[in-house]
Amino acid sequence: MDSTLPIFRKTVNQTAECGLKHIYIDLFAAPLADSQYVHVFRDEAMAQAYLILSESPYQPSNPGPVVVGIGERIVWDGRAWTIFNQGDTVVSMRSDSGDWIEVNREEFYALVSRNRITQPIQKGQTRIGGINDEEVTILARATKQDLEEGNARYRLLQRYRSGETPQQLGTPYRTLRDWEVKHEEAEREYGHGYLGLITHYQRSGNPQRKLPDASLEAMQKYIVNDYETDKQKSKVHSWGQMAKYCEKNGIHAPTYKTYCKEIAKRGDYEQTLKRKGRRAAYQVEVPYLFLEYSTPRHGDFPWQIVHLDHGQPDIQLVSSRTKKVLGKPWETVMVDAYSRRTLAVYLSYDPPSHRSDMMVIRECVRRYKRLPQILVVDGGADFNSTYFESLLAYYNITKLERPPAEPRAGSPIERLFGTTHTSFIYNLLGNTQASKQVREMTQSVDPRNKAVWTLSAFYRRLCQWCYDVYDTSFHSTLEQSPREEYEAGMALGGVRPYREIDYDKKFLMMTLPAPERPMAKVIYRKGVQVHYEFYWSEKFRDSEVVGTDVEIRYDPFDISRVFALVKGEWISCTAANRMILRNHSERELQLISAELRRRQTVSAQQYQIRIKHIAEFLASVEAEELLGIQRLRDAESRDILQIIDPSYSDQFSLFQVPALSLDMQDMQKNDEDEEDSEDGKPEDAEIYGDYE
Repeated sequence: MDSTLPIFRKTVNQTAECGLKHIYIDLFAAPLADSQYVHVFRDEAMAQAYLILSESPYQPSNPGPVVVGIGERIVWDGRAWTIFNQGDTVVSMRSDSGDWIEVNREEFYALVSRNRITQPIQKGQTRIGGINDEEVTILARATKQDLEEGNARYRLLQRYRSGETPQQLGTPYRTLRDWEVKHEEAEREYGHGYLGLITHYQRSGNPQRKLPDASLEAMQKYIVNDYETDKQKSKVHSWGQMAKYCEKNGIHAPTYKTYCKEIAKRGDYEQTLKRKGRRAAYQVEVPYLFLEYSTPRHGDFPWQIVHLDHGQPDIQLVSSRTKKVLGKPWETVMVDAYSRRTLAVYLSYDPPSHRSDMMVIRECVRRYKRLPQILVVDGGADFNSTYFESLLAYYNITKLERPPAEPRAGSPIERLFGTTHTSFIYNLLGNTQASKQVREMTQSVDPRNKAVWTLSAFYRRLCQWCYDVYDTSFHSTLEQSPREEYEAGMALGGVRPYREIDYDKKFLMMTLPAPERPMAKVIYRKGVQVHYEFYWSEKFRDSEVVGTDVEIRYDPFDISRVFALVKGEWISCTAANRMILRNHSERELQLISAELRRRQTVSAQQYQIRIKHIAEFLASVEAEELLGIQRLRDAESRDILQIIDPSYSDQFSLFQVPALSLDMQDMQKNDEDEEDSEDGKPEDAEIYGDYE
C-alpha cells in the first residue's frame, strides 16, 4: 500500500447469507461512533480510489454560464445565496443564514467569469464528500481489478509529472502520454481525471446474444411452458422437445449447455414454485436478512407477542410404577418472541389437545401472573376449539395463526425445540437418534432398551433446562441471554399492571374445558348429564334449580366429577358410577368410545353409547389390554400436576389430584420392597423445587 495513504484495516464479517467476506474501514478518518463520517468500502482498492477522488482538487465539468435572475440560487465562496434584486448598478443577495449583501454589478459578473460564483448542483448531481452521483456510479460499476489498475496508473502518472523518467518508472513513454490524455479528458468531462485511468475490463468483448431472436423466443417458451410445470421434466427431455420443435419449424436450436444456462438465470423460488409447489419453494425463499419498516418483527416489548406450540421430544420414557416403556411424550411450550424467554412448559403423553393448552396457560399465569397480548399458534384443531378461543376472548388476547408449512414464521419456538434436542435431550439415555436409521439400529442401541427416564423426572430436568440453563445462556440473535433481554425490555416497556391475572379459583375454572354442549339441564333426582353419565350434587335438590340450564366444566384428568355453575357459584358434581370412573381421564373415555363404536360398526348395529356399556368395558379383561398403557400414562400425568403446583389440594378443594387406586398403590409398594431388598436401604432421591 502506498505510504501516502492512511492505513486501512480489514474487518471480517461472518454474515454468510449476504455473501460478504471482508470490508475495509479507515479507522483514523473519524470515530466509529460518528456514523455520518465513517465510510465502509467493499475492498481496499475501492477505499483507495475514494481517497484519491476526495483529495484531488475538483474542477467543475463544463460549468457553463450562471443564470442570473431574481430567485435564482448561486454558490459564492462555499456559501449558498439567493438573488433578490438585480439593479442597474448592484446585485442584492441573501444567504441561507439571513445575511444580506449588495455586490457591484461589474464585480459580480467578473466573479462569474472566473468561476468564483457558480450555480449550485442540481438534483441528481448531489456531491458526497467531493464525489458526485455520476462518479459514484462509475466507481460502483468498476471491478476490483479495474480499480487496482487505475490506482497503479495514478501513482505512476503522479511520479512521471513530478519529474521521473519513463526508464525509471519502467513504463513506455507512449503509455504514459496515453494515460495523461485520458486523465485530462476525464478532468474536463467529470472534474476528476482519475476516472479516466480506471480500466473497464468487464466491457471487453461483445456482450450481445449471438442466437437469433426466433431461437431465444423458442427457448423461453419451452422453459416457461414445458420445463417449469408440475410434471417436473428433466432438463434434457425438455431440451429435446425444444430441439424437435426448432427442427420442425426451421429454427436454429440452442445447444443443451445454453439451455441449461438459461434455466439457471431464472429465479429459484418462482421456478421451484411452478415445478414442486409452495412447500418446496419455501425452502429456497430468501429469508429476512435484516429488519426494515416492512419486515415482520417479533414484538416491541415482552408479552406483546408469545408463541405457543407443541413438540415431541426424541426420547423414550418409562413408567415410574412398572418400568414399562410408555413411548415418547409431547411437550407444550410458550415462548416470548421479544426476549426468546421460555414462559411455561407442560409435558404429557397425550397428543396435542385442549388439555395441554389449558395446563401450559395455567403454568404461565402461575409463574408470571399474566398472559400475552398476542398469541401466535399454528393451524392445529386444538387451537381452533371453542373452549380455547373463548378463553382468549375472555382475557382479551388476540390469536394469530402462522402460515401453514412455513416454520420460519415460528422461528423463536422452533429454535428452542432444536436447541433443546441437540444440547439437552440427545445427551440422555433413551434418546431416539439411533431409531432414525432403522436399518443400522441393533438391540444394543435400541432406545427402548436404554430408556430409564420417567415422565416426572424428565419434566423436572426439562423445566430446569428451560427456566435456568437456556434462560441464562448467551443468545446470538439477542447478543445477551433471554433473561437479560426480558429484564431490559420490561424496564423499557413498563410492567403494565393492568394486564396481571390472579391465579385463583376463577382463573382455574376458566381454564377448565367445557363439553360439546356447555349448558346442561338439571333433571329431577338425576342431576346433569355429561359424557353419557349423570352427575349429582346436593344443590340440585333446590326446586328453583331443577329444570334450569347450568354451565358445565369438567376435569379432563378425572371424569368422575364435573363442575356446575349454580346461582353464581361453582359446585362439584359426582358421577353416579363414581367408583368405576374414578381416576380415569377424558383420553381414556375417548378411546373406550371409539372402540365401542368400532365394534358396533363391524356388527352393523347402530345404537347410542350408554354409560353401562362403558362401565362393562372398563371391568372387562379387554380394558386392561387396551387401556393399560393409557392408565399408566395418566398416572404419570397426575405426577406432573403435583410438580407444577403442589398447592392445588391446599388452596382449591375442587382441584385435588386424585390419589392412586388401590391396585396402583400395591404395585408401587411392591416395587419399593424389591428395591429395598436389593440395596438394603431406600435409594436417595434428589428433590427439586419450583422454578420461578
